Amino acid sequence: MIVPYFFETGSLPLKSIFISFLPVFYLGTIATSLTLTLQLIGQKYLTPTKSALIYNLEPVFATVFAFFILKESLSFIQFIGAFLILLALFISIPSSPIDN
Repeated sequence: MIVPYFFETGSLPLKSIFISFLPVFYLGTIATSLTLTLQLIGQKYLTPTKSALIYNLEPVFATVFAFFILKESLSFIQFIGAFLILLALFISIPSSPIDN
């Protein structure tokens, strides 16, 4: 991270750095540290299969929330990718009652 300061020309936009400090601090502390800690605590009470399914559904939930809340549009390839993720998840769910 220090290399660009020696090789880049122009001035460093300090105003942009100070404006973006709070969002970056929030993402680093709350959105990353706290959520991963809560996930690890919750993972103690689940089976490995269930916790893996929850972790693998993260991109699907992100896509659904982006579609409905942010009004983002999905291309045909993205729909196929989401379908393949869901298909792989449903195939990987064990059918035996042992893993409850």
